[in-house]
Amino acid sequence: MEIEFTRGELSRLRIGGETVTDPVAIIQRLAEVGSAFGIGRHYHVGTSIPGKKGRLAYESPAADIIYEAHRALEKVTLSQAQITGKKPLEEALGALIHEAKMFDPFVDDIKALLASSQRRVSGVCTVRLVQNAIAAVTVSSPYDLLAARGSTYGEVSSAYSGADAAGATLLHGYEQRLYHSVGGAGESQAS
Repeated sequence: MEIEFTRGELSRLRIGGETVTDPVAIIQRLAEVGSAFGIGRHYHVGTSIPGKKGRLAYESPAADIIYEAHRALEKVTLSQAQITGKKPLEEALGALIHEAKMFDPFVDDIKALLASSQRRVSGVCTVRLVQNAIAAVTVSSPYDLLAARGSTYGEVSSAYSGADAAGATLLHGYEQRLYHSVGGAGESQAS
């Protein structure tokens, strides 16, 4: 199946000869198909707001499929700082909503940053389902950083030379070299 996103939002599903464009209908169709493959079955132990531990089982096939396709698209359209920087914010947003604090002003702040991060998350992810597993097979986007000119690295890169790479390695490792040069007893001394 092909799942299309526009600015991070679901915009189209192609499955077999069928095309679905209504986001709610896409979710319903993905839930139907994913459930047949046993996708999204989870068992969770957590702590409720009053502090009681609880155990629950739930099924979220559509959410799991959408998440995997969206994650694969983000990997090729976002910078590494965007990918790692938004994770703690996503967790904070989830915690605030779970704790019924959805009207806290910080929720709006987080939503604004997350919406901004999705400006280039547009494209199509081809997803294959097998029993109990989702595989994002291909991603196509006009903002694909893998396809950008100069995105290759190593010996085949035309964007920088071996001397540039050696200099970058020296600079990025400089603080660690200083740290180890003044190491204490029992610590290794790097020179």
